Amino acid sequence: MGRPLPLQGGSWARSVAGVFALLLLGCGAAETPPNLDAACHDLVVPACGSVEIPADVVSACHDLFLRRVAFAERCTGPSVLPSAADEQAYVDTCAGIATAPGVTLTPLDIKACADQMDASPCLGGGVFPSCVGYGGDLLYPGHDKKGTFTLGDVCFANVQCQSGHCDHSVLETCGVCKRARADGESCTEATDLCVEGSCREGTCQPPGKKLGEECISHGIECQLTLYCKHTDSGPSWGTCVPRGQAGASCDANNYCADGLSCRGGVCETLAANGAGCSDDAMCASTWCKGGTCATRPTGLTEGESCSVGFCRADLLCDESAVCTAPTYLPDGAACTSASFPKVQCEPGLYCHEECSPGSDCQGACRPYPQPGEPCTSLSCAAGAYCTVSDPTDLTKSLCVKWGSPGEACPCAHGLACVSGVCVAYGVCQ
Repeated sequence: MGRPLPLQGGSWARSVAGVFALLLLGCGAAETPPNLDAACHDLVVPACGSVEIPADVVSACHDLFLRRVAFAERCTGPSVLPSAADEQAYVDTCAGIATAPGVTLTPLDIKACADQMDASPCLGGGVFPSCVGYGGDLLYPGHDKKGTFTLGDVCFANVQCQSGHCDHSVLETCGVCKRARADGESCTEATDLCVEGSCREGTCQPPGKKLGEECISHGIECQLTLYCKHTDSGPSWGTCVPRGQAGASCDANNYCADGLSCRGGVCETLAANGAGCSDDAMCASTWCKGGTCATRPTGLTEGESCSVGFCRADLLCDESAVCTAPTYLPDGAACTSASFPKVQCEPGLYCHEECSPGSDCQGACRPYPQPGEPCTSLSCAAGAYCTVSDPTDLTKSLCVKWGSPGEACPCAHGLACVSGVCVAYGVCQ
């Protein structure tokens, strides 16, 4: 499961603050962090010198880093190049995961991911191939690579678990290995994990109202396999009923299941790439090219037509359906939110408007507020976040600095607070 992280804009360091700094704990922090129990602490904070990273793992991780940067350059356009410290952080993170307890990944697995990056087309929106993730799940986050930890064992990465699932929230350093359960399967054990919906009444169920329950007509309250069908009880009320399967009758009030299209009053299966077609609605890809279903192109460069595809992440598809670079305004230049994104402030700046945003509202490009300054734009400079004490008076908001390793808390995303100091975990420095 790739997640977006374009390497462009104001700061590479802002991106890596919560992504690559997960496995870099220095020696001497022996006290258990408040948010870790003893088992988690022992897992993520090895004794200094107790872990020796093989050279072939480090080499494979360095190659992965270089190819990740190349993929981002190819698919999202020019970017701020990472620093040597950023590069080292990524390599240490990768190597720390690959050699962590329970992990069975080899340098060949890391190389396979790098090769996948080279072979992959641009995926749009800064998305990376599925073997690349973030933080503790930097390597193979999609549950396809298994570890040796059994159900209930403390973990910090999916690749540590035999089940391929380490269950913890984004605010927790560690979780436990759990067994993936699909919709309809039992979830009565503490180690059961509903991977799509939630555990209700002893079984995994998709979110939303169930079959036969009342709903607002044409609303979205029903489970995904259902829809809200109008009833005679009132003009805005309905009942959750199943979506039609292939061959079922359909119309504007009788919906087809996902993967099907209503054609001529009958639910039909959407055609895969390579199948014949006569219009876009017949294709799962939503594009019928010359009588054949095909994937819409991504990563289109400046000047290319975007009438059927998607521009590179740093470009716009203009009103003429051509990929065009936006116009960037310098610090102090007059600006208006109405012209965004075609005309916008340079990276690191925002359009400060002291009026109700609209076509007649004029502002000026300003740098994002620094730590200690009010965040009247609800945003802050790289490395800081906005705290709002009074939603009705944004001048009472404040930009607060995220702590990096070794600095005071609050810590950047992915770091742990140990005795008031931000640290990460996995490899002694």
